[in-house]
Amino acid sequence: MLYDRPYMKSEFEPRRLGYVAWFAVICGALFLIENISKAFFPGFGVGAFTRDWLALGTINLQDYKVWTLFTYAFLHGGLLHIIFNLLLIILIGRQRENSL
Repeated sequence: MLYDRPYMKSEFEPRRLGYVAWFAVICGALFLIENISKAFFPGFGVGAFTRDWLALGTINLQDYKVWTLFTYAFLHGGLLHIIFNLLLIILIGRQRENSL
């Protein structure tokens, strides 16, 4: 009853995650999944799978694996690589996203 009055309404609205933040979350989650699966299941060839089916390269493009044009962005070489990439993506990408 009191909350329908204008002076009782909160002007705070939670900010939804933007596209850049979702991209960073997806990159981080896939990095964790890939490295955990490499650590716990070393005999299954997770590294070979990501190299043969998800990494961008001339051999994959010659084999008509056109999805590698999109999936290569989610692969990273190591922990420092993904930390610096996500740091730059978040710092620069959020400004670009706000300006667009």
